Formats: sequence, C-alpha cells, structure tokens
Amino acid sequence: MDLGSPYRNLGQYLKAIELYQQSSAIFREIGNRQGEGLSLIGIGNAYSDLGQYLKGIEFYQQSLNISRDIGDRYGEGLSLMNLGITYLLLRQYPKAIEFFQQSLAIQQDIGDRNEVAKSMSNLGNP
Repeated sequence: MDLGSPYRNLGQYLKAIELYQQSSAIFREIGNRQGEGLSLIGIGNAYSDLGQYLKGIEFYQQSLNISRDIGDRYGEGLSLMNLGITYLLLRQYPKAIEFFQQSLAIQQDIGDRNEVAKSMSNLGNP
C-alpha cells in the first residue's frame, strides 16, 4: 500500500499527487522502473479524480511507456485499462474499447483472471 491512496480516498487529490510524485522520483532515483510506473498511474488516477482527464492520460501514457520498456506486462495491462477508463469518461468510446481490448489480451496472456474480469466489465460499459 502506498501513502497516496488513502489521501486519494479521502478526496485530498493534490496531497495524493504530491506523494505519488515523491515516490515516482525516489523509484526513478533507485532504478525501480516498475515502481515508478505504478506511481505514475497513481498520479494519473488523482488527476482523473479531479476531472483533469487529459492530464491523467499523460501520466498513464508515461506509465505505459515504462512498462513496455521493461517488459512489465502487468503494468502494461493496468496502464491500458486506466487509459480505457479515462477515454470512457471522455465519451470517446472507440478509443476506450481499443484500450480495454489491448488490456484484456495482456491480462488473459498473463493469466490474471481478476483483471480479465475487470476488462470484460469495462468493455460492457461503452
């Protein structure tokens, strides 16, 4: 568990962003790219909670790039799912579906049945 999530759950999104940015910087400094990518997802989530969807997309895309660079399939699937959710909120349904399908394929490939179920549920939303 990270410290940003409780603040996000309390609606203190700016504090959550601050903490996620700090953790991202530390992970980058110590060479933990997976941790950096997950922190970037946290930042994206907080911006999406604030209704700043394009800013959220920016951070999800950064996380996606890191996950692909290091071969982190779980992180890649998570980034794609968050991109899909954000495009769904923006009512850009074809883009949302595209990201959900990519996420689903990865999650099926790695055998993460929990995330498979989430992706299938999200695909039913648009």
